[in-house]
Amino acid sequence: MPRENEKATLAWLGDKVGDLYVGVIGHKIGASTHQIDQVRQRMLSTATLSRSGTREAAEHLERRVGRALLEDIPALEAILRRALVRGKHPKGDFAFQIENAFRQVHGQRQKEFTF
Repeated sequence: MPRENEKATLAWLGDKVGDLYVGVIGHKIGASTHQIDQVRQRMLSTATLSRSGTREAAEHLERRVGRALLEDIPALEAILRRALVRGKHPKGDFAFQIENAFRQVHGQRQKEFTF
């Protein structure tokens, strides 16, 4: 994966980890979606994520979180796949459909791209 593409993907993943964690904790304590969104906006803003308040610094933190997430990718993938399957998508195995969509878009150009 090209370096810039990898950096962007890691930052994107790190950003989603923050969103998901805020949502999970909010659900756990019984917060409303409005309250969850308020906490998300306050805690995951560029100003909060970095000492300097710059987007570049916030993305650096998001990349570190994304990279840390990848250390647990087998377990995480299993949890996410199980949730997608249990969701009973009307067209069948939604996790498989997502994987197939990536095969079609991305192709089998990289060895590590196997499910």
